Amino acid sequence: MSKIVILVKEFREIFKSYKLIVLPLLFVTVGVLSPVMAKMMPQILKSIMGAGAISLPTPGIRDSYEQLLKNMNQTLVLVLILSTMNVVVEEKLNGSLILVLTKPISRANYILSKFISQLFLVLISLGAGAAVFAYYSSVIFNRFDYYEFIVAMFFYFLYVMCFVSMAIFFSTISPNVTISAILSFVGYTLINLTSFVAEKIAYFTPAALSSQESVVLSRGVYALESYNPAYSSIILIAVFLIMSILSLRYQEF
Repeated sequence: MSKIVILVKEFREIFKSYKLIVLPLLFVTVGVLSPVMAKMMPQILKSIMGAGAISLPTPGIRDSYEQLLKNMNQTLVLVLILSTMNVVVEEKLNGSLILVLTKPISRANYILSKFISQLFLVLISLGAGAAVFAYYSSVIFNRFDYYEFIVAMFFYFLYVMCFVSMAIFFSTISPNVTISAILSFVGYTLINLTSFVAEKIAYFTPAALSSQESVVLSRGVYALESYNPAYSSIILIAVFLIMSILSLRYQEF
């Protein structure tokens, strides 16, 4: 019963903070603008540089995919980190965490409820954005690769949830929101830097998932050489959650 109570509390917090409106709206906006921008980009460039200055190929569905992935792997991931990095530390600072933990609620249930509520928020947001993107892309380009797109979005979901679980961990161990924000963005940067610094290491980290999304959408699922980035992402999510639970157990309030 305590598991349900704490989970209901988390969903109430999401509704009170308007995250369930703002985040899906951001994903939907990106879903609408990505195919439109892909279609209009050659005309925009020609209007800026002059009709004879540059010759660009006719945009296709691949350009729409690339535009979406660029927006989601950069802007939207950072937005999700921003929305997650305060979920624990704020409750420590305002004293509500003490009230929650004095009830028959374990620290594991508390952390897992945070994770599940954020997972739900990501699923709703990603689902809404992906559905709108699929519709507009199929209308504009008269083609859409549904199977490959679903696989690519699954990889993106794993990629995002890695950073969400990381933000929960840093929010758990941080004394204030500022430290949590700094650690979350440093962690995000370091993980993604592996793809530039050490390609072999990156292949076993979530950093490679963003490139695998592109591979799936441009060449198909069977072009993937390995699923190691997906496996490592699942392991990393579990590690961050376990560390969050353990660190909370050793904290005194």
